Amino acid sequence: MANFIEYAAKAQEELNIELQRIAGKELKLAEKASIQAAMTIDLEKRQSAVVEAERAMDLKREELSIWEGKKIRAEQVEAMHGEAMQKDNDATQKLKEATDALLESRQNLEELTKRELALSEEKKSYREEVKKEIMDGFLGVK
Repeated sequence: MANFIEYAAKAQEELNIELQRIAGKELKLAEKASIQAAMTIDLEKRQSAVVEAERAMDLKREELSIWEGKKIRAEQVEAMHGEAMQKDNDATQKLKEATDALLESRQNLEELTKRELALSEEKKSYREEVKKEIMDGFLGVK
């Protein structure tokens, strides 16, 4: 029986050693689980921060797109304004040329009217003179 008690004591001793070793492993495993949980929480925080940063970047991209659109529209408006100003200048120049041509035409018309009137007067005077000469010829007056 002494052998049995020795075997039992030895088995108990080995069991205690194994239990201590298992308890140590459980403690290490709990520490690893705690560290893993802390790392998971930290990773989730970082992931959340990345998502927020991406949202902020998307907002900035949208603002930039709006700004670029406004800039492009402003450049288009400026180009259209330049074209309109050029067309206005061209139209003003053509109007001036047309006005000058009209004035010149009016002056020419006035000159022609004066000439025609003068010719008409000369013709009338000539007719009267011819009539007078014919009448004088008939009447015998020289």
